[in-house]
Order: sequence, then C-alpha cells, then structure tokens
Amino acid sequence: MTIIHIHEFSTGILVDGTDDNGEWRSRGFSGEYMNSTLAKIPRPVQLAIKNREFAVSEGASSQNPAIIGREVEYHGEAWSVIAVVTRGIDERGRCVSLYRYFLCQERGKLPDLVSWYMKNGMPTFNPSDHKQVGYPTEYDDTETQINDYIPHELDGIWEGKTPIIIPQKQTPYPALIIHKIASKTDPARYNELISWAWNVEDLEKPNRFLVIHPANQKAEGRIKSQIASIPQLTTPLKETSVKIAVRNSCRTGNFQNNLVTIEKALNNPKIQQDYTTFWGDIFENEGSEYAYQQGIYDKYKVRLLTLQAIICPEKLPDFVAWIMKKEKDYYPISQSFQQEILRVILNQDSVISDKITKGINILILNVIDRPKLTEVAAKFLSDETGLWGKIYKTYISLGLKNETSIFGLPVKREIPKQQWTGREIKETAIFLLSSVFRGGASGCFIAIIYFLLIFTLGGFFLQRLLNLANLSVPGLPGGSNNSESPIIKKAIKSFPKTKGSLLQIQQDLKQTTRADASKHNKNEIDEAISKILDPNNSFELKTLNKTEDNKDKEKWILSILYYQLYKVTPSNSDDFDGIIDKDGKTYQALKCNLLQNMQLQATQATADNCKKLGFSQVKVATPSPTRDQKIEKAVSEFDKSQKTKLSLETLVKELDQAFGLDTSSSSSSSVIKVLDPNNEFEIYLSPMTEVEDKEAWVKAILQYQESLKSRLKKEPSIKIDVDGVINYGKNTYNLLKCDVAAQLGQTLSNTPICGKVKPIIDSSTPPRG
Repeated sequence: MTIIHIHEFSTGILVDGTDDNGEWRSRGFSGEYMNSTLAKIPRPVQLAIKNREFAVSEGASSQNPAIIGREVEYHGEAWSVIAVVTRGIDERGRCVSLYRYFLCQERGKLPDLVSWYMKNGMPTFNPSDHKQVGYPTEYDDTETQINDYIPHELDGIWEGKTPIIIPQKQTPYPALIIHKIASKTDPARYNELISWAWNVEDLEKPNRFLVIHPANQKAEGRIKSQIASIPQLTTPLKETSVKIAVRNSCRTGNFQNNLVTIEKALNNPKIQQDYTTFWGDIFENEGSEYAYQQGIYDKYKVRLLTLQAIICPEKLPDFVAWIMKKEKDYYPISQSFQQEILRVILNQDSVISDKITKGINILILNVIDRPKLTEVAAKFLSDETGLWGKIYKTYISLGLKNETSIFGLPVKREIPKQQWTGREIKETAIFLLSSVFRGGASGCFIAIIYFLLIFTLGGFFLQRLLNLANLSVPGLPGGSNNSESPIIKKAIKSFPKTKGSLLQIQQDLKQTTRADASKHNKNEIDEAISKILDPNNSFELKTLNKTEDNKDKEKWILSILYYQLYKVTPSNSDDFDGIIDKDGKTYQALKCNLLQNMQLQATQATADNCKKLGFSQVKVATPSPTRDQKIEKAVSEFDKSQKTKLSLETLVKELDQAFGLDTSSSSSSSVIKVLDPNNEFEIYLSPMTEVEDKEAWVKAILQYQESLKSRLKKEPSIKIDVDGVINYGKNTYNLLKCDVAAQLGQTLSNTPICGKVKPIIDSSTPPRG
C-alpha cells in the first residue's frame, strides 16, 4: 500500500453566485488561484498552463465537465495532473471556462487521479469547497484497479498517428479507457509524457495530445478540422525516436547510443525539406528558447543547447554568447559533452563534422556583425579539446596554409599563437576588416585584433570577405579597386539581369494585398528592398532607374553580396556572386523576405516555399467567401457565445436601461428599423430559433454592414467585416448601437465610434444629438 497526496487548486474568480442552471457567475478573474493546497504551483504545471496545454477554447466547455489528463515535467521534476473544466458565466453573460486541477507528484499517477476522482463524486469547480495550504487529500493507491479491458471496437486504434480521435458514442467511453489507449501509443511506449482529453468540445492545442475523446460529433468535426489545418512534417522517420535520442543524449551525456538515430534524421531528405521547423520543434519543446530567454543553466540545458548548436549551426553564435557568460561553472559540462561527441565521430565520415565547420563559418560572420562576440568567440575556438576548437584548429592548419599562400600571406603551422599578430598580417587584417561594409560595421575591426579571424578567413571564407571589402591591397583579389575584381566585373556585366529581377519582384508584389486589404505603393516596395539589402544605409543605394554608372551598380552589387552572405541561409544560398537571377535562391529569398516584412499575402505554394527558405511568417491569402457561404457560416454561428443572437438581445437590454425604456417603448423595434428599414427580410427579435429566421437576420445584417462601409468617413477610418455576424463589443455591434440610439432620438455618451460613420439618411429618423 502506498499513500499518495492529491493536491488541488482552481481558477481564481470574483464570485457572483450561480445562475438558474447552477453555473457559477464571475465578476472577473482575481489574478491568482483559489482553494489551493499548495503554497506555490509547481513549475512544470505552471509552464504547461502558461503554454495553454490544458486549455479548451474559451467558452467551449460543455455543461458536463471535460477532463484533461497530462503528465508534465521540467528540470527533472514531474507531476501527473487532471484538469476538470466546466462552464461559467461572466458579468456580461458570456461563457467562460473554469478549471479545477488535481495533481500529484511523479509520472504514472493519472490512473490514480482518475480513479479517486470517479469514486469521490466527480468534484468540479466550486469556490465554496474551501481548501487549505498543506492539507492535500490522502489516497491509498491500492484502490486503483486497472485491467487490460478495451472495447473490441477500439482494438488497435492506438497504432494510428497521434493525436488519435476516439469517436463519440451515446454513452462516452470512461476516462480510464482513454488513458489506457494513450499509454499504448508509440510516443508513450518511447517514454513520452502521456496526455489525453476526455469529453471536450474544443481544444486550443489539439496536436499536443496523444488521444482525444470529443464530447459529440460536432466537436469531433471541429477538432479534426483544426488538426488538419496545422502544418505537419511528413517523414518516414518517426519524430518521436529523434526526440528520445536528443533527450537521452542530454540527460546522460552519452552520445554513442544515439548517434545512429540522429544521423539518420540529419541525412533524411524529407526532413531536409523542412529542416528548420523539424529540429526547431524538437529543441524548443525541450526548452531551448526558454533557457536562452530566462538565462537558465543546468546540466541538461547545457547539453541540449550544445547539441542544438551542432545540429543547427545558425544557433552557434547565440550558444557561444550564452555559455561563455557562465564559463567557469557550466562550460566544463559542455566541454565534456563535446569531447564525447568528438570521440564518437572521430575517424568517421559524419555529417556532424560538416555542421561544425558551417557553424564556425557562421560564428565568424556574426563576429563581424556583432563585435561584442569577438572575445568570447576567440576564447571558445581556442579550446582545442572541444569539438569546435578541434575542427577549427584543423581547418586553420590544413586549409589556410595553402589557400593564403595564393594571396602572399604565408602561414606556418608551427607559428605559436602569441605570434599571430605579426606586423604584416596584422596590418593587412586590420585594413581588410576596416574596409568591410564602410559605415555599417565601422570600428568592428578594433575588436577583432585577436586575429581569430585572419586565420579563419582562409579558403572560400577569405574569398567571400574580399569580394565584399572595398579592396586596395596590391596582390590581393580585387587589385587596386573593386571594379578590377573578377567577381565585381562579372556582376556589373550581369547587372541588367539583376535589375530585371528586382523590377520583376516589384511588379509581382504590386499584385498582392495585405490581410486587411490595404494597398501599398511602389515607393513602399523600393524602401523595403533598400532596407533589406542595405539595412544600415551603408551603400546609400540609388533607385534602380538612376543607376547610371558603375559606381552606383557596385553599391547595389555589394549590398546584394551582403544579403547573400548574411541573410540567405547557407543551405539555401546561391554562389556569392552579387547577381540576382530569377531562377536563383537569392531571388526567391528576397521576394519571401519582402512578403514577410511588408505583411503581404501570398499563395499557399509561395508561402510553403518561403517556409523552406526560413521565412515562416509569410501570410497566405484566403479566397473571399461567396455571399451564400457567408450566410451559411453566419447562420452556423448565430447562437454561439458573444455572437449574433446574444449580441442583439444584449444590445436591446443595454439601450433600454440607458434610456429608461420599458417593454412598450423598447428599442427592439428600432433595431429592426435600422437593420431592415424596408421590411425586406421580415425579421423579429423573438424567437430567432428557426433556420429561416436566422437566415433573414443574417441577410439583414449583411445589408447593414455593406451600408456601413459606404457610410464610413475617410478619416479616421475603421474596419467593417461584412460577414453577417454581430460580435459583441465589436465595430458592427457598436455602430448598430449608435444608429439605434439615433433612431430613438438619443445620443450615446462616451462613444467616439459613432462619429466615424455618416448618419443614416432617412426622413423619419431624428437628427443625432
């Protein structure tokens, strides 16, 4: 027998009694939890709540309680939690979701929580059920009886892709059945945290559950549609196995046993199509971004961010800045993990080695852009026992010696580090680095006197930097000025192609709109292009039509080289040639960059391509619904919380109270007069229950919204959604209130929105005020 302690806490509200249906009324949220047996909510539970992992969509909880079961874990601390969700009413009559959480320490306790809950009357949210800190419920876990029974119609359903939807039947399956199915899924067998939802109307994050049992068929349809709308990576390699490999590596520091899984993922063509999203999700779900943002350091996070910097080389600069802040305390953990990985991949043809080299390249480029990184980057790469330091040393010793000799900069392996700052190399390096991006990175060379850089600028890296520099060193590529550089010469010769590509981008963007349908002009596009290619105005770019001589063209070419070098991700870049070709990645990346920055809408295909190039925020244009589609949708939403029916009833009630009207002089007739002045749709406020009645109201509202758009004053303007829906407190609602008040010969106080539309022209309507 084991006694477990079941703690609890509930949503904190300002209680205003109950309504006729027994639902709790709230005057607002108190800002803290109530009836808690815990002095402080455990961190793993706090984070899960903050991340909306227990959340049903607002107001979607049914009168019958929904239950969310979830194991949560953070920094080795684990809890099992069930959240019981019921519906309440706020001070405006709107539905709100009220939560009562039951929890106990450790994973694997969900069956105990559910068994206790069912045997103790299924307690729900109840502010009157007072609890005290330090007095949890004690439960004998021998009372939990779990067998292997699962209804035959559900046999094998756990083998499907998660989240698994359990169809609703007349009598819902017990919550324990749902738990048993969740525990049999592949992720659970791989030791993933168990999560399920029972009797739910809607969920904010349905894709974060293993199993979902909807409350009814409509709920099932909604949840399935929501899951289908979430972009998912299709890959034959199960993401779960990669998560486990990452997690195990970071928990134990042992990389040998996880190398095969991670390398398979790195080499998987499907994953490579959406590399950033796949790996980003894995590391973010383990808390990588939170560790950066909150400055969290522990063994697990140090190994996690070390591994992320290896697999995602673009994260190396952030990792270096983060780890070197706590060098004495935490770098040894990373160093040991690096040595373990180095031991495993040594003498192997591993893709990880390529990632390390790419990371070094990116780090150096970031040092040029972020001079404050210089000292810590130099120190980081000088650790020859670490993974990056070891490969960095090899990179210098073998590659640089041959490649710099081409430029008359002899480098010998035996030169000790303290002599790296020899006069000739030092002077040359200072000159080179001080010439890069004149104005944009001025002064950065002072911080780079360590000459970490001069040795890593060998090979293709030195070539790229020299292409960008305003060179005047005899014997180096570029000769006495840029125009003599072969790359600049070629780019000038190809400038008509570049100019044509940029003009085509401008032309394409003119055909797009923003989500709010607002227009953009050519000047906006020109400015956006200049801001992307020359963010610091280092080159003072002239407009394309005024590029009269080679100097003007050179400025454009240098800015394009800057963009290719810094902004186009290495895996997607063209040659660094200063040319924009319509068929090239630079063209695609720049177009996506503009779409994202200007918040323009693109086709789904364009947005998908942009995501692969690292521009995940490009908006997708949605086709405008037809009038019939608008009517159908508005009718389906007519009775929903804060939608048309409730809004109309509330509007009449508010106006009657504001102007002291009784039933004989109610504002209801004026609402009808405003929405249907010619009695075209024959609308009535009561009962509004039949589909035909709702359709008539929706058609009248559509007509009214269209008239509102025509009555809008130019300045200041507001947005009117022509959708046949009246949302409580939104523009259609507020403007209708203004018009009905005017119809009554009244004026609403403190409602500036009334002045944003012209009054209804109707001889029977008294003037406002």
